[in-house]
Amino acid sequence: MGVVFIIPTLNEEKGIAEVINQCKSLMVKNSSILVVDGNSKDRTVNIAKNNGVRILIQKGKGKGNGLRQAVDILKNEDIVVMVDVDNTYSLNRVKEMISLVRG
Repeated sequence: MGVVFIIPTLNEEKGIAEVINQCKSLMVKNSSILVVDGNSKDRTVNIAKNNGVRILIQKGKGKGNGLRQAVDILKNEDIVVMVDVDNTYSLNRVKEMISLVRG
């Protein structure tokens, strides 16, 4: 089962590297990271590229729009984990969640 961490961004240069590293530490077999960028005007995209993750520059505005585009291209993945750069949601139990979904 493939696992993709989606990180929606808009001008997140201060926190994006830390969140990518957190996701990397949680990766299990067949995992990847996709940064969905809402046309940032800062260094967000460059930092994400330097961290070796896949990047999708969304068309249009809005987090929901970006997530919809990401899910559209990831429709063959089994598990999608959405992560906020501002640490709105704790990642402490992500591995447990993935294990439960995988059965």
